Amino acid sequence: MTYMLKKLKNIILDIVFILVVLLSIYLFIISPMTVFGKSMNPALVENDTLLVNKLHYYLTEPKHEEIVVFKYSKNRAIDYVSRIIALEGESIEIKPDGVYLNNKRLTEKYVVGTTKIDREDAFMKENQQVIVPEKSVFVMGDNREYANDSRHFGFVSISDLIGLPFIRILPFNSLNILW
Repeated sequence: MTYMLKKLKNIILDIVFILVVLLSIYLFIISPMTVFGKSMNPALVENDTLLVNKLHYYLTEPKHEEIVVFKYSKNRAIDYVSRIIALEGESIEIKPDGVYLNNKRLTEKYVVGTTKIDREDAFMKENQQVIVPEKSVFVMGDNREYANDSRHFGFVSISDLIGLPFIRILPFNSLNILW
């Protein structure tokens, strides 16, 4: 009987160890995220499930055009996904003919729709140049007419960046690496 109890104890300890490792990976390294809404169409569509690398922004600085998952500053329970357009210290301006980064018009092949600012409560106005503050980024969705992004709520603090989505796992027919 003692042998069976030792064996059972070892199995239970192995299971607990595996659960602790998996929980640690989920909390600190990689976690799934489901896309809601149309703001990132066509790159990401509603109900896509992504794996997000949570370590990425601890190891490297944000880069232009990276797709990023972040905490929405007005409701911390909501995670948003958008594309980084401008980094700290850079100027950003929305004009009728496009987006300007450091006074140069961007060529954004991923954009759907027109980039305009048509909300009264928007953070910035059209033809208004803003400078991205230290430790912040300016983000926008690819499907500009449906995106709630930095044009509307302002800059995203680098500390609010959750991570970099690196693979689409669902639906299975859309399985692919995102970088």
